[in-house]
Formats: sequence, C-alpha cells, structure tokens
Amino acid sequence: MLLLNLESSIKLKVKFSGLIPELARLVTQGDRDKDSEGRIKGWLRTIISNRPSDIQILTVKENKFITVQNPNQKDIIAILDLICNEKNGILYFRDYPIKVGNMIIFTTDIYSISGIIIGLEN
Repeated sequence: MLLLNLESSIKLKVKFSGLIPELARLVTQGDRDKDSEGRIKGWLRTIISNRPSDIQILTVKENKFITVQNPNQKDIIAILDLICNEKNGILYFRDYPIKVGNMIIFTTDIYSISGIIIGLEN
C-alpha cells in the first residue's frame, strides 16, 4: 500500500483562550511559525479580536457573589495560514490532525500558544 505525504496550504480560524496579558501583547499579525530546519510552516494572517477572556471569575460585590470576565486574561481569535502535511487524505500540522474542535500549537521565535480550531477552509 502506497502512503502519500504531500504538503497543502490551509487557512484556519483559531481561538487562543486565557492568555496572560504579557503573552497576548506579543501576538501580532505577520508572526511566523517555523520548523526545526527554519522553513516557514505558518503565518498569523489576521487578528480578528483580542479582548478580555470569556473565562469568568467569582468575586464579591456589595456582600453578594457575582461572576465577571477575568480582566487579567485575553482571548484572541485569529486567522492562520498553515502548510500542512497530507497523509491519506487527512491534513496534519505538527503531527496533529486539522479538524474543527482540535487543538493547534502556534510557535514563533519568542512565544508558543495553543488554541482550538473554530473554522477552516482550503
């Protein structure tokens, strides 16, 4: 049986949740992910949103418990362009299958973040 290993380009919409502000400030449009040999394997094409995290915290206000958005964490939604390996009809990035709901790790020279794929298109 012949196993094909081809490269394909794909555009993904990814949500990076619960990032600390120091890390969220580093994430910028045009960032690049490279493999161990220095070849570019991904680009952060567009940042759609960078806002306080949906993760809520419990606090007390006027002697009542309330939940509020966590002001110390950020959620980023971004469009990534990736060069993926195609093996038997399935696309992989860093050996993880590309499917909505799966995790993806985007790594640059100065940071590494993981997110959830929320949309894809070829």
